[in-house]
Amino acid sequence: MQVPAHNSAELSALMVAEVAEREALCPSSATTPERLNLPHSSTVSGFVDGTEGGLAETPHATQQQQQEERDDEQRHQQQLREVLKDNEADVYFGPSLHDIYVRSCDMQRCKPNSYLLKKLPTDPRFTNGVLELDLSSNYLGRGGFVALLNLMEHLPQLRTVYFNDMSLDNVDAENLCEALIGNKSLRAVYLRNNSKITLPSTRFFTRLLRANTNIVVLDLKGTRLGHNVIKKLEEDAKKNAVRRGVEQA
Repeated sequence: MQVPAHNSAELSALMVAEVAEREALCPSSATTPERLNLPHSSTVSGFVDGTEGGLAETPHATQQQQQEERDDEQRHQQQLREVLKDNEADVYFGPSLHDIYVRSCDMQRCKPNSYLLKKLPTDPRFTNGVLELDLSSNYLGRGGFVALLNLMEHLPQLRTVYFNDMSLDNVDAENLCEALIGNKSLRAVYLRNNSKITLPSTRFFTRLLRANTNIVVLDLKGTRLGHNVIKKLEEDAKKNAVRRGVEQA
């Protein structure tokens, strides 16, 4: 069988046609874009669908978190202020009466009275609320009484003191009067049945009533000042009361 002859131009055209037909049926890798297989890391997945644990925060989520942090900080600051407010009384009112008395006894080098240690409050907030001080029938000794007088300086609302039956003497009376001259809150002083207080103490009490006209009661019954002296001092105290009444009117 004789194969028909073809010239070079016809063969070239035939080959081009066959190549074009094959490319149409099976495209080559050179002309087809490759599919990118991105790794499914948590970060990328987050950007794609927001389903992975490490997704990036949206602006709305960031604002919400910042607001929660601010709220937590405000609650913390409020709690701190409340704690400071509770402790502020200790700072404002200073040491307790119990501590003041113990320190005063240390300065006087004397042993604190056991009764006072039990009765004096350890909470400094009670300092401003003391109106009366009754130590009747308690023996404090020389240094112990001075320590007590130092304690009275920290009682701004003190109105009345009862120092009956305490075995006070003339030196104690002098110390007492010196301590009370500048006390503007005190109104009444009871010193009954202190038989060691004698006539030489008269000048201390006279000076006290003249210097501190706020004292309107001075009870010295049972001392050895003598009836006339006691009566005169009581009258001087009443004059202070009258004078205060006129001033208040």
